[in-house]
Amino acid sequence: MADMPHVKEILEKSKLITKGERTLQDVVMKLLVHRDIMIEVPSKKAYILTNAGHSFYQEIQRKFDTESELANEEDNTTIDTQAS
Repeated sequence: MADMPHVKEILEKSKLITKGERTLQDVVMKLLVHRDIMIEVPSKKAYILTNAGHSFYQEIQRKFDTESELANEEDNTTIDTQAS
């Protein structure tokens, strides 16, 4: 993470890592692999979503989409009110 100080700072501020104790890979392993959200594919040096991880991602995406739609509706209401 030495070449990505902004990522390290974000992880430290979110308390996902403590200063100097973990690497990004350790965080991925702890939070995603050990919880069966992702699996490691060592031959490709990559991680992929498990079925549970895919469902988790879809749930987050639906929530984000819903919140975005609500925000857009609020913006449109504000515009309509101001136009009157």
